Amino acid sequence: DFCLSRGLGDVYKRQHAHVQKKAADDLFKLIAPSACNKNKVCVDLGAGPLVNTHQLKSLYGNVLSMDLSFNMLNSCNKGDYKVCADMDNLPLQSNSVDIIFSNFAVQWSANFNMLLKSLYEVLKPGGQAFISTVVEGSLNEIKTAFAAVDSHSHINTFNSVDYINQSVQSSGFNITNTISTCLLYTSPSPRDRQ
Repeated sequence: DFCLSRGLGDVYKRQHAHVQKKAADDLFKLIAPSACNKNKVCVDLGAGPLVNTHQLKSLYGNVLSMDLSFNMLNSCNKGDYKVCADMDNLPLQSNSVDIIFSNFAVQWSANFNMLLKSLYEVLKPGGQAFISTVVEGSLNEIKTAFAAVDSHSHINTFNSVDYINQSVQSSGFNITNTISTCLLYTSPSPRDRQ
């Protein structure tokens, strides 16, 4: 269930929630039940409106929901611990976190490579990060549609898979599992997306 304020929540649910929910479901499938422990500290990085908080709390005892948007964090009363902060300037001590969960957020980092190094630093030895992100080539249909209007870029650019893999490896992480999935949302007409 989504816990959002009216207006923002309605738009979020209609246009984005289904793709993000599928990506979150895929991340949760990667978490081994044996790794779950009520004494572990989990950071939900880019938590937004806390749509994954309840499920994370069922796996880990302490969930810190972190997002850049104060309004998104406060749109719901689910989270026990909320921190409004920039992922590119983590307010966390080294070796203080067991699990990092981030669904569709890290692509907004101004310096993805440095972000991963920071995430690695805050993880305790043996800690794990479960991350989904948008990659280069995403939203090409929208880019193509706007190209007919003008020559300006109307969508964000995203990191390539190669750059992401290089950044992960140079940060110190060991990749134990990767899943590449194309999540597609279609509607009969642009009007149906509103």
